[in-house]
Amino acid sequence: EGSAGGLNVARDWELSADVDMVLRAQGADAAAVRARRSNAVSVAEQAIAQGAGLIRPVVAGLVPAASQENQGPANQSRSHQEES
Repeated sequence: EGSAGGLNVARDWELSADVDMVLRAQGADAAAVRARRSNAVSVAEQAIAQGAGLIRPVVAGLVPAASQENQGPANQSRSHQEES
């Protein structure tokens, strides 16, 4: 995590996807795909296993100026950690 010019950046978090999420992202009804015993379930499982190491999730958000002005550097760091 870091802060640069009023921008909070969170880098150290894990993105966890499951088969149902992958199927839904492709526009499929996960329950229907499973009921049909489709090969898509094993393909989704393989995609998760192979792709997990390739994704580096990063989220950035602006910090309101008022909250930066009202806190010293030590307090900004502490409140940033509490938000995570």
